[in-house]
Amino acid sequence: MGLGRTPTPPIFRDGSELLEHRKGTMAAANVFSRLERCTGIDVYPRVNLPQRPDLRLWSNGNQLARVEVLTAHRNTESWESKFEHWSQPKAGPTIWVFPNRQTMIRFWNHLVTHGFVELDGGRFGGNEKNWAPKRVNDRLHRTSEGAGKYNSIDACWTIAGLIEASLVDAFEFLKRSNIILRS
Repeated sequence: MGLGRTPTPPIFRDGSELLEHRKGTMAAANVFSRLERCTGIDVYPRVNLPQRPDLRLWSNGNQLARVEVLTAHRNTESWESKFEHWSQPKAGPTIWVFPNRQTMIRFWNHLVTHGFVELDGGRFGGNEKNWAPKRVNDRLHRTSEGAGKYNSIDACWTIAGLIEASLVDAFEFLKRSNIILRS
């Protein structure tokens, strides 16, 4: 193989995301791969879809969830495309991972503003830094349970949260989000 060519997927797929994206993907892979219920992980799966996730989590041959790491690259078209595609019936659960709280809130507020989702309680207001993932997930779960039509509103976390997470934290996160109980 020539210089710079490897048989594995690239370090990153989107040049505007760079290392931050890779860090989030690897942090998620590290945390979720240690869970007993997760029997396999595809990192940057080789599927011919424009909306392919960064990770796929497997449990005994069944897809447990997809994980998408979204950075503040301002490519809101990709946010919309993935959210819309994964909102289809039978799409399965999605775990959205963000580099920080601000990007997490901007993502959900963008989807609300542009009519992709109607969150319980509307847009997230106030200081974006004050919204903890647990509070955001509580609102996502209320929305999902109330409307029942948004399949890609499952759960979100930050990269820092994943890096600091224990196995108990990861298990509780998936259990609270009803992801480990689906397969």
